[in-house]
Amino acid sequence: MAANSDSYVFIPFKRTPAFAGAASGTIGSVNPNEIPVTGTPFTVNQFVYVSGTQPNHYYVFLNSGTKAGSYYTVTGNTTSGVTIDPNGDVLSTAIVNGTTFQIIPYDTFGTIFLEAKALMPVLVTVLEHGRLKS
Repeated sequence: MAANSDSYVFIPFKRTPAFAGAASGTIGSVNPNEIPVTGTPFTVNQFVYVSGTQPNHYYVFLNSGTKAGSYYTVTGNTTSGVTIDPNGDVLSTAIVNGTTFQIIPYDTFGTIFLEAKALMPVLVTVLEHGRLKS
């Protein structure tokens, strides 16, 4: 990393998917921004963060289709579909019957650095100041 410059650091891998499957229809065909799936593989809002009960935030990663490689934050789910924030994208032709996707929990410091609990105050201080010091 060069001195007195911004350097981007990222983790080049994903966590284990909580679900992998395919859309059973076009996004929004049942509910706005909802990707329908076959059957009822989910419990209602199982992918929604709830303090003390459900500690993860999730995203949908598209494996196929015209938006393959894109990801969208999960905002809710029914028993037969997952609702996403399209972040301004028009997905009506990108997520259709057969489009494969995964539902994956976002990474956190705790999931990346499993033994970092003792370092959390240091990491928070570094992040609050906006730069890593060498």
